[in-house]
This record gives sequence, C-alpha cells and structure tokens, in this order.
Amino acid sequence: MKSVLVFLSVVATAFGYNILCIQSVPSKSHYHLMKGIVDPLLKAGHQITFISHYPESKPVKNLKYIDVSHIKMPTEDRTDKSKQSIAVVMELARNISRDLIATPEVREVLLKEKFDAVVTEWFFSDTNSGYAAVQQVPWILLNSMVMHTHMESLVDTVRSVPTIPAFFIDSPIPMNFWSRLQNTLLYLLMSTGSLLDYSMLKSDYETYFSPFAKARGVTLPPYNEAIHDISVLFVNSHPSFSPAQSLPPNVVEIGGYHIPEEIPPLPKDLQDILDSSPQGVVLFSMGSIIKSVALAEHTRRDLIKVFGELPYTVLWKFDENIEGLPKNIHIRSWMPQTSILAHKNVKLFITHGGLLSTLESLRFGVPIIAIPVFGDQPSNAQKSVQGGHALMIDFSPEMGGPLKDALKEMLSNDRYYKRAKYLSQLFVDRPVNTTHLIQHYVKHAIETNGAHHLRSKALLYSWYELWMLDQVAFLLVILYTIYRVFKKIVGCFKRHKKVHEYLFLDQPKNAVVLLGYAAYHNFGSKSKYTLFKYTFTGTLEPFYTTMKSVLVFLSVVATAFGYNILCIQSVPSKSHYHLMKGIVDPLLKAGHQITFIAHFPESKPVKNLKYIDVSHIKIPAETEDWSDKSKQSIAVIKKLARNLFRDLIVTPEVREALLKEKFDAVVTEWFFSDTDTGYAAVQQVPWILLSGLAMHSHVESLVDTVRSVPTIPAFLIDSPIPMNFWSRLQNTLLYLLMSTESLLDYSVLKSDYETYFSPFAKARGVTLPPYNEAIHDISVLFVNSHPSFSPAQSLPPNVIEIGGYHIPEEIPPLPKDLQDILDSSPQGVVLFSMGSIIKSKALAEHTRRDLIKVFGELPYTVLWKFDENIEGLPKNIHIRSWMPQTSILAHKNVKLFITHGGLLSTQESLRFGIPIIAIPVFGDQPSNAQKSVQGGHALMIDFSPEMAGPLKDALKEMLSNDRYYKRAKYLSQLFVDRPVNTTHLIQHYVRHAIETNGAHHLRSKALLYSWYELWMLDQVAFLLVILYTIYRVFKKIVGCFKRHKSIKTGKEKRH
Repeated sequence: MKSVLVFLSVVATAFGYNILCIQSVPSKSHYHLMKGIVDPLLKAGHQITFISHYPESKPVKNLKYIDVSHIKMPTEDRTDKSKQSIAVVMELARNISRDLIATPEVREVLLKEKFDAVVTEWFFSDTNSGYAAVQQVPWILLNSMVMHTHMESLVDTVRSVPTIPAFFIDSPIPMNFWSRLQNTLLYLLMSTGSLLDYSMLKSDYETYFSPFAKARGVTLPPYNEAIHDISVLFVNSHPSFSPAQSLPPNVVEIGGYHIPEEIPPLPKDLQDILDSSPQGVVLFSMGSIIKSVALAEHTRRDLIKVFGELPYTVLWKFDENIEGLPKNIHIRSWMPQTSILAHKNVKLFITHGGLLSTLESLRFGVPIIAIPVFGDQPSNAQKSVQGGHALMIDFSPEMGGPLKDALKEMLSNDRYYKRAKYLSQLFVDRPVNTTHLIQHYVKHAIETNGAHHLRSKALLYSWYELWMLDQVAFLLVILYTIYRVFKKIVGCFKRHKKVHEYLFLDQPKNAVVLLGYAAYHNFGSKSKYTLFKYTFTGTLEPFYTTMKSVLVFLSVVATAFGYNILCIQSVPSKSHYHLMKGIVDPLLKAGHQITFIAHFPESKPVKNLKYIDVSHIKIPAETEDWSDKSKQSIAVIKKLARNLFRDLIVTPEVREALLKEKFDAVVTEWFFSDTDTGYAAVQQVPWILLSGLAMHSHVESLVDTVRSVPTIPAFLIDSPIPMNFWSRLQNTLLYLLMSTESLLDYSVLKSDYETYFSPFAKARGVTLPPYNEAIHDISVLFVNSHPSFSPAQSLPPNVIEIGGYHIPEEIPPLPKDLQDILDSSPQGVVLFSMGSIIKSKALAEHTRRDLIKVFGELPYTVLWKFDENIEGLPKNIHIRSWMPQTSILAHKNVKLFITHGGLLSTQESLRFGIPIIAIPVFGDQPSNAQKSVQGGHALMIDFSPEMAGPLKDALKEMLSNDRYYKRAKYLSQLFVDRPVNTTHLIQHYVRHAIETNGAHHLRSKALLYSWYELWMLDQVAFLLVILYTIYRVFKKIVGCFKRHKSIKTGKEKRH
C-alpha cells in the first residue's frame, strides 16, 4: 500500500499545474483565507507560488513564497466610525494593489514565469484581473465574504437586491418595505461609487499591466472584459448561514473552507485548562484587528467582574496582561480559536461576529454572543440571531451590563445550544467537502481553458437586453400602431353590427392583432379564454410538444438506517420508467425502502423494493403518433397530463398506499401539471421534484423568480446563444403566452388537487395546505441537465443538476449477437434510432427504401432500431425492434449516432463522446438538436419523407471530417468531469431533505416576497411620490419667490 501511495504522489506531481496565488490584504486572517486555497492545491500535487504577507519559514514541497511583508495595513482604530466609510476602504484597496504590483519580486515572477492559473482575493478592487490577463490563463477569484452585489455583477446580472440584505445591512429576511428601500438605495449608491471609481481602476489596470503584456508579447484585454473573465468564483458562504440565492455554476460556495479537516492539537497549557473544565468554557475573542486599546479602562473592569462571577472557565484573547484576575479567567495574546471551539467543553463563544469566527462557531456547534464593530459584522450577527443560535449586544464602553444579561439568558436556556448543534449538522452535511471542490474546480478551469461552459449566459447580453428594454420599446410601437390602425378601422366600420367579422379575426395569422383587439375592446373573460386558446393551438402550435415525464413518488420505509420513500411513474412510457428508475436505484443502494408506482414493473424481486402495478394506464392511441403536428399542441399535452394524473390517483392500490402507509419523502416528475404536490402534502413530508427536461420557465417559477427569459431560449425554441432580437422577442412572447395559459388552467388544477387529495387529508387527520402554497413547497428539485450541454444559468441551492443520471455507472453487457456484430466491425458502426415514441409507420415506404440505399452504400456497419422486419437488406444493415442504446454507444467501435434528438439520447451520446446527426420531430428535440449543433459535435436535418438526400450529405460530411468526433470526445470529458457523481447527489439530497424536514435553508428567498416586491414596484411608486412631492414643493417655493420678486420689483418701479 505504501508503494502505491508513493506512486500516486509521483503521478500527481507529474501531472500537476503551476499556479500563482496572491494574498492581497496584509492581515493574518486574510493569510489564512488564501492558505485555505493553497493547501488543497498542494495536496493535489500542484506547484504553488504564493505571494504572501506572512511567509512561513518551514519549507513545504512544491510551495514557493514571495515575501511582501513590507506592505502594512495602516494602524488605525477600527472602532472609529470615520475609518469605516466605503471611500476609505476603497482607497486602502487601491494603495495595497499598487504596492503589491510595484514589488520587484512580484514583477519578476509575473514577467518571467508561466503559470497555468491565477488565484486572487477580491478586496474592493477588480484590478487584480490583470495578473491572469497578462499570463493569459484562467482567473480564479476568491470572495472571502458572503455573496454581494458587486461580486454578483462580475459573474451574472444582479438579482439579489429585492430579496437579500447587503452585507452592510443587518435586516432579517424577509425584509420589510423600509429595509428593502434602504437596500435598494445602498445598491444604487454603491453602484454610482463604482462607476465614479471605474476610470481610476481602469487607469491602474492599464498603467501597471500594459508593460507586462508588452514584454510577454500578448495583447492586454480591455478592462471591462478582463473583470468579467472569471473562470471560477469561490465564495466563503453556505446556505446554513448565508441566505440561499441563485448563482451560476461557476460560483462555488465553500463556506468554512479555511477550517482544517484535521484540527491541530492544542498547546498543553490550554489543553489542560479545557480538559479540567467539565462545567464548561466560555471563549471571548474580538479578533486580530480590534486591539485592546479599543476597550476603556472601566470597560475592562466591568468585563472582568462579569466573567469572574461566572461558574465557567473563561478564555479571553487580549493583547495585554492584566494583573489580579479571578482564577476562572485565563488571558492569552493569541488563541488557537479553531482548536478551542472544537473542544467538547466549550459552551459559548463571545465574538465580534467576523465571518470566519461565525463560520467556525457553526462548524463546531457553539452558540455565540455577538458584539459587532464594523464591516459585515453587524450583518453576520443579525443572521446568527435570526438563525436562533445567537444574541447580539452593542459594542460600547457600557457593554458590561448587557453582556451580563446575555450571558445569563444564553447559559440558562439550552435552546441556543441545541439550535447551534442543529445548524452545525446542516453546515457539515454536504455532498462533497470543500477541499475536493477547490481541487476539482481549479483543475477543471485549467483543463477547459477557462470553464466558459459554467459561466452565466447573462454576460453575453447588454444591460438593456437583460432588462428587455428593446423588446418593450418594440412592443409599445407595435401596440401603438395597432391602436391607431384599429381606431381608424373602427371609425370606418362603426355602423356595422359585427365589426370583428370584417377584421378577419378568425385567421390564426392575426394572433398578435387579436391580442391587441381584445385589450382595446375589453372582451369578457370567456372571450379572452377562447382567444388565448385559439392563439395557442393556432399560431404557436409548432412550438409545443409533449415532454417525456415520470412522476416519482419516493417513500422510504425507515429500516435500520434507511427511510421509507414512495416513487411514482406518472407517464406510461418506457423512457419515463427509466427516468424514475434512475432515482430509485441510488436510493435502494443507500438502504432505503422504496415503494415504486410504475407502469413497467419488473418481475425479478429486488431487496427493499415494492412495486405497485399501474400498467393498465395507457397513452390514448389517438395521441401516440407524435410525428403528427396536430398532437403537439400545449392543450393536448395538458389534457393528457390531467387524465394520466386522474387515472393514477383513482387506482385502488395507489389510494391504499397513500392512505395507510407512512412515507418519509415523495419524489415526483413535473409533467405539465403541479397537482402531484398533493402526494407529499397529505403525507406531510418533503416533496422532491424531478424535471426530466432541462430547466424551463414554469419549473423555475416554482422554486424562484423567472430569470432566464431574456437570456436562455425556452426548450421549444431552437435558437443559438446569444439570441438575436427576434429570438429574444419570440422567447418573451412564448413565456407570456404560456404563463397566461397556466393562469387560465390554474382553477382546473386547483380543483383537481382539492377534489382528489382532500379526502386523503381528512382521513389522515391533517390539513391540506392551499394549492398555491403546496406547489412552491419543493424541498429539492432534480434537473436533468448539465452545463456541458444545457446553458449555464443561475439556480438556487435546492436545484440540483443531475444530467445523464439515468446512465448506469456500470454499463450492462450487450446481448451476444450485438456484441459479435460490434466486435467484428473495426471499420466503425453507425447507430440509427428514433426512440420509443416515434413508430416505424411514421416513415413512408419510399423513405424506407431511400434510407436503406443510403445506409447500404456506407463502408460501415449500421444498427437500425425499427419496429418492423424488412426483407432483403444489405449485409451491413442490422435491424432490431429493441436496442440496448447505452451499451451500444459505450462500445469503442461506434462512430456516429443518428437520433431524433431526445434529451436522454443526446446525453448518452455526450457521455460516450459520440457525434450525432439529429432528425428532430417534436417537443424539445429541435432545441436539443440546435444546442448540439452549436456545441460543434452534431449536424441537423429536417424530418420529412425526402430526408434521405440531406442525410446522405450529412453522413458524408461527418464521417469524412474528424472534428465532430474530436469535439464529441472533448464534450464527453466536460460531461463526466464533475466534483461528485449523480448517484451520490441523489442519495445526499433526498436524505438531507428528510433529515432537515424539507431543506428550507436551501430554498430561494425570492419565494418569501410577493411579485410586486420582487419587481420593486412599491419602492418605485414610493420614490415617484417623493420626487413628485419634492417637485411640487420646489415649484411652489419658486412660485412664491417669483411673486415676491415681482411685488418687490413693482414697488421699486412705483418709487
């Protein structure tokens, strides 16, 4: 084993990267922050050059220090409010940046060495982007605070202002009106400050880094591009403490990463003090920046008196010695805080509320009394108080009394201690530790040349496009034109009784005109409903499609360590069965008891798995042919979804299980209906939702505010990214139409929910929650997407991307006949499958003949999934009615996959690096095909009776040009290179949701606000009233002044 470890160490070093890490702020705590990044990278075998203010003398393998200890933090009293302004901090940041880049050793290393990545810490300046810019390598940024608006603006659009207090504002969540207004004004003020400082920072960037770029023979990118060129942003936060918010995939939360996994041992004297204090220990530390001189003499005396009266040992970090202390008080100028807090006898931590101290108290489950002084400390303290594990008092010369009261309350009431222990469990219960996250994302950024696939697509659009102002202007012009035209027409035809017949309103092509006409003439609700129905099924019919979906109801029976989970497959489709089975199998592996309501129950018994057979429910024959465009309207799909739901809930075995059994969680798949929330509601357990598709606006609306419309095409729109104006307009109109359709269907779904689930709730003696609350009560949302294929977008922490999760880790062996065919085809194999829903009859007879001719001429073996036998086939064509697609694609000889572009097939091709020719038919297939083409590993042709000719051309292009194959292999690496596999993610988040009673800490805070608060309309109205009032008062004053001046002038003239 020892030799194996040595070998692995050598390999890791051989394949390690050369990384520059920079500590910007000359503070011990900031040294530990950057060292928390350096240590995991050293463990991974990388070579690290560490520019540091506190270089250590002990040599470490692969670590080279550059000493910048000559740069000092100004010695100022941090308790002085005048030293805490943002202007003072920003000036400090600029001076530190200038001193750092002017250091000869730093300049030499930046000029002469070649790095693979640069890691810097953000500290009120973005000029550090220049280090990565001149090296032309990925820039990894560390934000040592929780996420804030400026940082948000660098990697995404700013979304948090209406919902999350800035780190300077100590407001609870949800914020009231005045706190939200304060938050908005502070954001506007800071944004204005940033704009005013922009030219100075840009000048520094160009002045200091242009010479390096010139010397290295590279072009320095423009400042505005460089500051947004962030490959990975590490944020020192975690949802157990920081408010959950939506973040793009390249923003990685590593809260508490500075805390070592192996806690260093205590010095012997402190170890003896703590061990000999079974009654309990109180730790008091105000950090390294707030000095002893900040405490007045009488304040010290008061604190000594308060601590001396406690029946506990007190450890006090203090810079000076104090004579004549009570025996229970022990003072040290330095305390190993982490090691002390980890000791079992520590009962309470009195702290300034700095983020690192707060996170350490969370890690070890120690309640706190916070005495915040400056910066983010009041905000951290407020979060801790709101978390239920802290009390807060003001820092003042007279704080001895309030501290005594807080100590009495906290040490006599164990609810703070219990709450701290619970939050500690949330804090440490993560799917993967921070060390692995740091190692993975730094390596991933380097190996993908910047991890562009993880970055928010919002960065590809201008500010007015993100606010959709160009679309609003366009629509206003259109509506005004329509208004003028209609006014003219109505004037001409006002004598006619049936004006609308003259307006050709029965023609679908006039759908937009219809909308304007309805608004202008104020039709009744029934007419509007008919109008929207007509618009959907007419004009936009080509955009709508069925989605494969499985409603999973997981019920985990608590065995030894497992839970009882009910899993429901709602859609009677084989692919939907595999989607839900992809959830069931990991849960079975984890030891849970599963009741699986399935349309395709398997006969082979499996331990802990109980099937409920609902195979009697079928998709109606009249809707089975999905190549028929008339079957693709949204109305048809929604009707199908409602009927499937009703058929399922009335099945006796389903009703019996729901009524008599007690489950610990429910997992369902979204399929054009939200009524499945009732399964979890009547059981009063966490609801885990599965989206078999990539993220889309309706599911987004269930867990957050809808943010994707301006930037990401709907799954029914096959547009590249960034979208042009017309695609964005189409996207917006589709969203508005689908939202309107959802509003119109709301009462029907609500009625189903209440009709079918109220009897169960009554029988179980529980209250059924209102429908509007229940549909948003989602503990975890699993989404079948991954940034290597689906556009990266900002998602809250309870939305977990598990794209390709249905693909087994161990690929099943092929049947012998197929194995022999594939093994004996070294020249290559082409797989052709149009999935399980599109049947053979969808192909006309002459189309079949043409395809056979095309395939027969290929110098490759062709495996064709087809429902019917065909006589007289060329020898290279093999037809089967069923193909084990995953196992075939995994074979080394497969060169190409011809597919309908379904999401599962597309993901399987990505997983195994097989290029595709997509022939999309319906639903999300055109969008998937467009993404694949844009990804560079696919070609797309139209599904038509004459498709053989275009297919022949596509085959010739793809099989003679290896760039598609190489690109597919590269994307396959992105797809599989994840910090944790999907099996573990599913197991972790289902268990976590159960054990935290719904994982409320992971949910978006946007759900706590009404729509007008999220759009800040109440604030806008208030500010408009204020501005109007000011205008009227000013006008009145000016009027009075003018009258006074006029009277005075008149008097002067008379005299």
